[in-house]
Parts: sequence; C-alpha cells; structure tokens
Amino acid sequence: MKAVIWIIGALIVIEAAIIIVRPDIYKKFIKFLTRGRMLYIPAVVAVVVGIVFLIYARECSIPWIIIVFGLIAAIKGVAIFLVKGETLKETLNWLHERSNMTLRLLGILALAIGALILYAGPR
Repeated sequence: MKAVIWIIGALIVIEAAIIIVRPDIYKKFIKFLTRGRMLYIPAVVAVVVGIVFLIYARECSIPWIIIVFGLIAAIKGVAIFLVKGETLKETLNWLHERSNMTLRLLGILALAIGALILYAGPR
C-alpha cells in the first residue's frame, strides 16, 4: 500500500506536465469544476490524499516531507468544505482568467512538489 504515495506523486507530476504543455486543458477542467457540486470533488480528493500521506509517512525515506504535504492536503480539503460555494466558484473563475504563462508557472511549482513527493516517498 505504501506505493500509493508514489502513485500520487506520479499523478501530480503528470498533471503538472499537462498544465505546462497544455494550459487550455486545465482551464477546461476548471470550468468543469464550477458546475453544480463538482466543486467538492477536489476537497474529497485532498482529504483522502492527506489521510493516506499521514498513514504511510513513516514508511517513506523522508517522512516529515510527506507529513507536511499530508497535513496541507487534509487542511485544504476541510477548508474547501467550510467556504461558501459561490466563493469557490469566484476563486475558480479567477484562476480560469489567468494567462497561460501564469498557469505554466503554477504547473512548474506543481511539478516540483510532485518530484519532491516522489523523492521523499517510499523506497
């Protein structure tokens, strides 16, 4: 089961690469999330990822990094549920309006985070 951390890190790297290469695809995904209750899917995913990271952190080569990202993910997921839906939609619309270059820069940050998770993950 500890391979789940590696899989999550790999998925983050893949997502980041897509954002860097094709930010228009990410913009379509953002628009998709603004429909109905789709806003809360990332929140559920974040809570689950956070819990998985916290459970398997001690099996990783650098556990404190996985613990930090696990706490951030879990807190982010819970915080999304505490914010009004309209505010979430406004935030996603704001992100959708950013330039492709800005999204690419965010993709580079996500790529670095994914690579760090892969590096700190289970050996």
